[in-house]
Amino acid sequence: MRINKLRQCAEYFVSRGSPIFMTDLDAKKAFDRLNHIKLFHQMCDAGIPLCFVKLLINWYSKISVFIKWNNCYCACCVLKSGVRQGGVLSPVLFNIYISSVIKSLGLSDLGCHIQGVYIGCLLYADDIILLSASVRSLEKMLDICYVSGSEIDIVFNAKESTLFAVGKYCDTTIEDLKIDDDTISWSDRLKYLGVYFKSGHTLLIDSEVTMRKFYAAASAIYSHAKSASEVTVLFWMETFCFPLLSYASEALSYTKQQITQLNVCWNRAYRKAFHMNDWDSVKGLQMLCGRLDFMHIYDERKLVFWCRISSLTNVVMQACYNNFSITRDFTSLTHKYDVIIGQCAVNSVREKMFTNFNATDV
Repeated sequence: MRINKLRQCAEYFVSRGSPIFMTDLDAKKAFDRLNHIKLFHQMCDAGIPLCFVKLLINWYSKISVFIKWNNCYCACCVLKSGVRQGGVLSPVLFNIYISSVIKSLGLSDLGCHIQGVYIGCLLYADDIILLSASVRSLEKMLDICYVSGSEIDIVFNAKESTLFAVGKYCDTTIEDLKIDDDTISWSDRLKYLGVYFKSGHTLLIDSEVTMRKFYAAASAIYSHAKSASEVTVLFWMETFCFPLLSYASEALSYTKQQITQLNVCWNRAYRKAFHMNDWDSVKGLQMLCGRLDFMHIYDERKLVFWCRISSLTNVVMQACYNNFSITRDFTSLTHKYDVIIGQCAVNSVREKMFTNFNATDV
């Protein structure tokens, strides 16, 4: 969802002739610095049921640590800050904790808006992106983050943070910005939630990283699957490798060349698993196995994604959907499969994919 919001926001402003400037803010040891007392106050202010708050108070008041050195143990120390790294609840608690920073940004009204809806800050746990159509506003947003963050013991790491520009000023040299007295530098690449973006006149996706990860995972499987059956190897590829290739694809907009390259990657996996030559077509094999090629899986995921988005009542997602509905990508997708997004049942999308896949030339 957040990757889609980032892309839609960038496309919305660039298509209207405006640049967009972003900051990927890194919070120093964000989960470790979360103060328990302030967290519980934030939860009460957010209207979270008192019984749930008391349950967390009971849990976190019993967390203690000690150090073992050879056969000696130090005295136990009760932890009064921090949440578990990798815990299911930890990102949710951090979102509540840092909500005061987000509220301050919203009240300032600085940053990007789409159809009157504020999208100046995208947040998931400690992955924070600030978006603005002007560098001056972005600088003010950084000041707000510093002041509001200091109140809840959140410190932002300028060295690990990145400035990123998309649009007509992507090639222009812009002076670095500061948060407190630390300098944040501009970069032509941005990593957000595992997706790598490149600066340009439009928001570009770095698919080379995705393909490298896919080939590395596939090679690891092939090296340990010499005696396994073809179907077993294909199952492993679909389980461990294909998710790397298709990660967040429904929220991204690949070029035709990139889709072709990703499709070639996935076809090579079939050829390797079934001991086929590089020049052999795998379409017949995919049809026999009841599978689709990457191109149709990509289109299927996008159709299902936008069908679900169209039914949401969230104002931000509705603004993103309204923006997507007037793009060429939307028109091309609906005409290609003869569907009306919002009226097409999700279950019928796969049938349309197979019908179209079977009708295409080998």
